[in-house]
Amino acid sequence: MRRIVAHTEKKKDLNLPQGKIEQVTESAHLGSVISEDGSSLPDIKNRIQKTCGNMVSFRKYFGSKRVARWRKVHVLQAFFLPVVTYCSETWTLTAQAKNELDTFWNKQHRKCYGVTKRDRIEMDIIRKELNVTKLSDYVEERRWNYYGHVSRYPDSRPANFILRAGLDDQRAGRFATWKKQIDSNKAEASMFYEDYNDNLVRDKKKWAEVFKAVTEGRALLEETSSSEPSVSSAHP
Repeated sequence: MRRIVAHTEKKKDLNLPQGKIEQVTESAHLGSVISEDGSSLPDIKNRIQKTCGNMVSFRKYFGSKRVARWRKVHVLQAFFLPVVTYCSETWTLTAQAKNELDTFWNKQHRKCYGVTKRDRIEMDIIRKELNVTKLSDYVEERRWNYYGHVSRYPDSRPANFILRAGLDDQRAGRFATWKKQIDSNKAEASMFYEDYNDNLVRDKKKWAEVFKAVTEGRALLEETSSSEPSVSSAHP
């Protein structure tokens, strides 16, 4: 039976001479989960679940104290990072989606470091020691580079045409979209990268450098805000 994903108030199957088409809320296509509301969260949870299943046989490896930390990190990035980030270039990262990704990946980094939450070691320290980044930042970087890749296509290519297309009289909605988040990244780039302009997308190397500057700028802001002393209220 064929299936179709559509966002409607009432579920309605289609009966055609060629057969019945069932309306569903979610459907898997080429390894990705497509939901009726266009959210990336079901696909993200699906990728995390698949990665957890693949990591079961490596439980003793990551729990061993005889294996060096850097070896564990290399195995994690070589075998499991591609699984959890499959098709992540198309994800829209809401706050909940970022939390799902970072919570899962922080757990794996703690395994590589040889600690648990009970040890109360800050993730910033662990990531610095292991020379790794947040998974949500990594996904954003992949999405940024993918945007640059499609933008370098000839204007006649359908993918580039769709990327640049817009709707007349389109109202600004409150929901996060892929394009809105790319525009937000561009706004950050203008803050953290000197002489930023959209024409840099034509240079693959410079376009990648732009997002690295964004990541470093974010880290610097977080470090500055965390180091500032809190202002306590004065007692009478």
